[in-house]
Amino acid sequence: MGIKVFVKIPDGASVVEEDWQLKTALRKFKKQCTREGVVKDFRRHEFFEKPSDRKRRAKAMKLANIKKAQKEREKEC
Repeated sequence: MGIKVFVKIPDGASVVEEDWQLKTALRKFKKQCTREGVVKDFRRHEFFEKPSDRKRRAKAMKLANIKKAQKEREKEC
């Protein structure tokens, strides 16, 4: 007893076959959205972010990644 579901996503439509159960279809849809970054994009556009704040956040992320890489290199030595 499957349900045919068509789900619209920004890049096109995701088609779910008739014999899939609804839980399986939802799990596959969530996985597809996560893979394509749809949820992350919605959260990023949820509120307006000033360009200066965006640059500040990007710089902080860059520094955090550098520190993380340095710690990993120190552990290897």
